[in-house]
Amino acid sequence: MLYSDELDNDRVRLTLRCGGCEAFRQAVLGPDRAQAVERRLERRMERDRHDIRDALRRIERAGVDPVAPDGLAARVSPRGHA
Repeated sequence: MLYSDELDNDRVRLTLRCGGCEAFRQAVLGPDRAQAVERRLERRMERDRHDIRDALRRIERAGVDPVAPDGLAARVSPRGHA
């Protein structure tokens, strides 16, 4: 997650939070550099979303239910019955 605060016309404070470990990092940058960092993170998140969609498609093609009620992957028959 990315948070930004404009400190003045020449500085922006970016705060990044890691979704995995909840660690925070902060940096004070010029507005152009802050926008470049934001664009780079957006591209990376889109690539990650694409990778996740591809992985889910492969799982479904293999006949595995990625969201079984008991939390364990269950084999699914071609008709959708376990």
